[in-house]
Amino acid sequence: MKWYLQVLRKYATFKGRASRKEFWMFFLMETCLQAVFLAIGYATELNREPYYLLALPIYGVLTLSPRLAVIWRRYHDMNKSGLNIFWAAVPLVGPFIFLITLAASGTKGENSHGPDPREPKVVHA
Repeated sequence: MKWYLQVLRKYATFKGRASRKEFWMFFLMETCLQAVFLAIGYATELNREPYYLLALPIYGVLTLSPRLAVIWRRYHDMNKSGLNIFWAAVPLVGPFIFLITLAASGTKGENSHGPDPREPKVVHA
């Protein structure tokens, strides 16, 4: 849950880097929340109510900015431009290229987009 909340707090942060763990934990939590939401709807038959049918698309719109920001920062972790997000729009092969690149490990140490998110921050007293 901490990874999910961390991404939501950085909803408009397109600078910096996001580790693989931060990215995948956010998407796992988001997928689980959507599955629970749908399961509750089908179990209670709320899925037939108009207001309930709008809830999931509204959630999708509200989390669009954090989702795009974490993907953008994930590409920065690999020292690539965030514009690589548009690979997902290429028909047929685009989503596969998109997922494979997001699963790749980031660059070790500092890169042109900032310090390594996996390294502990040194606090000087």
